[in-house]
Formats: sequence, C-alpha cells, structure tokens
Amino acid sequence: MTIHLILAAGILAVEFTEMYACLKPIHVSHWGTFIKTLEVSNDGANIQIELKIDNDSKQSADIGIIIRIFEINDKDLKTLEAFATFRNSEIEIEVEDSKILIDSLSLKNPKLWGPPPTQKTKMYVVVTSLTKDNQIIDKYKTKFGARSL
Repeated sequence: MTIHLILAAGILAVEFTEMYACLKPIHVSHWGTFIKTLEVSNDGANIQIELKIDNDSKQSADIGIIIRIFEINDKDLKTLEAFATFRNSEIEIEVEDSKILIDSLSLKNPKLWGPPPTQKTKMYVVVTSLTKDNQIIDKYKTKFGARSL
C-alpha cells in the first residue's frame, strides 16, 4: 500500500492506493483524489471532491462512479454504513484518456478534526468505486478530516 500526505491551503488529505492499482486498465489516477472541506462548522461542512480517472485500455468505456463517505472510529476502522454519498455518476472515457469529475455535497453535523492533545482527530474516508457492466473494477480510498482554520 502506498500512502501520501497532502497539505494544501490548510486542507489535509491522506491518499492511499493499492500498489497494483496502476495495473488495472481503468482506474482512479495515482494522486487522483483531492478533497476540500469548505465552509466548516459544527452544523455542517461543504465537501468538494475532484477525481481523476484513467483509461489505459485499448477500448473506450462507460464507467459508473460511486463515491461514499464513511466515518473512521477510534480504532482507525471505517464504519459499516456510509455517513454520506455523492450522487452516482456515469462517464465515458476514450481510449488512453483521462476524465476529471468534480462534485460536492453537504455533511450535516460533521465530527470536526483537530490536532491532539487538545482536540480529537476525527477522520472520514472517501471510498470511490468504479464500475463497468455492474461490476466493481477499481476501488480507491482517501482519508480526510473536516476542519476550518
């Protein structure tokens, strides 16, 4: 497993991929998920995701995209039920091409992330599933925390 820590404009996202992901012809790009937490408060947070998908195959493809947010518990395990779900999308990707999807949603009553020891490190994980012919062909996970600076 490869882990990347990304800090940009005060936004922290942790991106990790399976090492064999690049062997899949259609996949979420390496460093292909960027999450922004916008307008964060105890009542809600606007979450924006930018997702890049690569088609390294020799055929164009119609791809389904399912993006769900799960809470991570104190043992660093994701919960079984999704906390929130982005709208399902479908895109067509041409041969040896890439597509970028940008979407957003509002989280109600998010658990806010803060540095220890004075605050809790409440985290979420975005699980992106790519489907083709109703079969999951790639799954990608990105951890993030909701906070304002």
